[in-house]
Amino acid sequence: MANEKVEVIDDDLNVLEVVERREIIKRNLKHKSFLIIVKNSQGQYYVDQRKKTKKHIL
Repeated sequence: MANEKVEVIDDDLNVLEVVERREIIKRNLKHKSFLIIVKNSQGQYYVDQRKKTKKHIL
């Protein structure tokens, strides 16, 4: 996972370069992400959240 490649994007979502995830974090580069939201039959929502203990690998 530490060597995962990530696309760096501009404001129009154009890919500018592909770098390792650690570079995204180190240089604070813009990249795509996603959010998972699930609604059950009772109208309740589940929102997936990052673990509070998650550490960035640099």
